[in-house]
Amino acid sequence: DFQIRLQDCNFNTETTMATTFTGNPYSTNADNYSLSNMDNGTEIPNVSLVIGDQHGTGYALGAEIKQPIVKDSSTGKGKPKQTLNFKAWLVGETDAVTPTPAPFETLTTFQITYL
Repeated sequence: DFQIRLQDCNFNTETTMATTFTGNPYSTNADNYSLSNMDNGTEIPNVSLVIGDQHGTGYALGAEIKQPIVKDSSTGKGKPKQTLNFKAWLVGETDAVTPTPAPFETLTTFQITYL
């Protein structure tokens, strides 16, 4: 599980936040993120990363993950502090051999759009 915390936001009529993650697609499943071997920079075979919503529903690389803006009951506007909740997990290929253990990383960029 991981979070993105927003502070000092100014909302008016917006009701939803859409977060889009982008990164390097996995070579055999472009919906998932590739993992880079930190020792040599190559893609780690037979395993990839999925990013999903707080409920564990996975989203394809580049898809919007929508979450409601938490409202201030006294103003009806979004609160200035918001917390976006996500999950990330590794996925092995169905017929894969066991991946070779290695330190890995995956880089991703995110964009948040207020709707």
